[in-house]
Amino acid sequence: GAIIYLQQEGRGIGLANKVAAYSLQDSGMDTVDANLHLGFPEDARQYGAVPNILKDMKIGSIHLMTNNPRKVNRLRALGVEVTDTVPMVIPKANPYNYRYLEAKHHRMAHANLSPLFVKNGNMVPKRMSVAESFVTDGEEMAAISS
Repeated sequence: GAIIYLQQEGRGIGLANKVAAYSLQDSGMDTVDANLHLGFPEDARQYGAVPNILKDMKIGSIHLMTNNPRKVNRLRALGVEVTDTVPMVIPKANPYNYRYLEAKHHRMAHANLSPLFVKNGNMVPKRMSVAESFVTDGEEMAAISS
């Protein structure tokens, strides 16, 4: 087997812009809206080099590690034979990644994330963002010191 890594940080917007997107996410935007706010598409990654890389390596088909159905579709549109996907298993959301995973699930149709958001047939309650948590903690501290 082989692992092919395409350096496309932040869904193709680059590391510095991804840091700016993280700041917007801490202010309440989800990952998709943060990219759009910065003037980028929700996913700017390019896969055009993949068919030639696979050809050079004499690889005729791949098992793709992803939860992203758009990635599979884009690679297949380029002629890559994706025979299977290997899911990235995320056993549990936490207060720091919940909103990010929620956006991946609801807005980007990522597979395998449903169990994180359904509990006994009901949606799991939305958790506070890190920024909201700090604001709440600060308000509570201010009330105690008054």
